[in-house]
Amino acid sequence: MKGLLEDTLQIIEQMFYNNEKITFYSVCEKAGVSRKFLYNHPEIIEKISFYRNFNSLDHKERLTILNSQNQKMRERLSLYEDALIDSLKNT
Repeated sequence: MKGLLEDTLQIIEQMFYNNEKITFYSVCEKAGVSRKFLYNHPEIIEKISFYRNFNSLDHKERLTILNSQNQKMRERLSLYEDALIDSLKNT
């Protein structure tokens, strides 16, 4: 079940970056999960609620959030790069 949770959270992120409308219904459709599944996971509810309200934020608040997201993505990419380099060294 954890894989489905992580997949759903990733789909929500992709929907945000693709500028798609994020609602419980649209996430259910895109992720292929039930609304019950969404509502049983507080982290999904939080993420959907956050992105639904994102457009009501002012420009400075949005920029701060986007910069934070960008930093997290850079850190994740760096970890992947390190893992790839390590795996290439071991072959």
